[in-house]
Amino acid sequence: MNKNYGFIAPEVVFEDYWLGSGKLGSVVLNDIGDWKSYLPIFEYQNKGSETNACVSFATLSALEILHKFLYASESNYSDRFTAKLSGTDPATGGNTPKKVADTIRHSGTVPETEWPFDDSSLENFYKDIPQRL
Repeated sequence: MNKNYGFIAPEVVFEDYWLGSGKLGSVVLNDIGDWKSYLPIFEYQNKGSETNACVSFATLSALEILHKFLYASESNYSDRFTAKLSGTDPATGGNTPKKVADTIRHSGTVPETEWPFDDSSLENFYKDIPQRL
């Protein structure tokens, strides 16, 4: 049985930037390579319903790790906001890292407190984002 929790493999083209491509140079951020003390608070992607938003959760966790490393403060971005805005669709299998990253790059993020995880139903998790956000 092959399970899919929301990762759709992207089509990588030469113009894309990807880890290890060297297109932006190479800078070692953490000499010892131990990121454990910078890990964000764990958040479940599934609280009763599979959101298929693993790409949004993983990408935002990586950004939260970098934020804590660089600024010594905890951030927590809304996975739900990014999943919805990037077009994650649990019915079709989720999303690609490229689409999620492009959405964050062009539209930003909001704090988890502004658009928290709604576990009452999958429909509520993916309902329209309020205009104020």
